[in-house]
Amino acid sequence: MRPTFAIFTMLPDGRPFWIESVETLEAARGCLREVARNAPGNCFIYSAKSGVVELIIHSELRERLGPRSSHVVQGREAS
Repeated sequence: MRPTFAIFTMLPDGRPFWIESVETLEAARGCLREVARNAPGNCFIYSAKSGVVELIIHSELRERLGPRSSHVVQGREAS
């Protein structure tokens, strides 16, 4: 099976930065949680199959809510 979900962070200039690709959405969510703990910007999962951003963790809200919480938006289209 080929990886279909890619994990990205956003660079300060707004460009996405690829972290890793995995085969399942469950694996992608687990990886995203780990990345979001250390990444300074927004993080997201992109589905190569559907062309949709499946999950976004916004850095501003994560900082306000604390290290264990995050605000998640689902179903955003990739640009």
